[in-house]
Amino acid sequence: MKYSSLSKGFVTLRAKYIQKKGNTFYFRKYISPKYREYFGNRSQIFESLKTSDELTALRRAKLRIAEIDKRIASISEGGDLRDSAAAVLAQSDLLLTCSNRFTHPVKR
Repeated sequence: MKYSSLSKGFVTLRAKYIQKKGNTFYFRKYISPKYREYFGNRSQIFESLKTSDELTALRRAKLRIAEIDKRIASISEGGDLRDSAAAVLAQSDLLLTCSNRFTHPVKR
């Protein structure tokens, strides 16, 4: 894959959170042991980004990272967000759908 058109930040993002299996990109983020109980005792979040386009995958991964990090920050501040964290995991398809609207506008 060529990285010349992508900024250094995107290359780091891809190396850390994105992997490609076949023609589909996947998102993977490890969860610190102290926050796992808020994410269904999962050690990692691993999900399809439902795209074969690298730039789209990078955009979708950035959205997921921001959402997960926001939840972790809220937990760190003392909030008990087990329900919210579960909602984040359940809404991953919704986030991907929303990000798809921005990366692939509907022609009318």
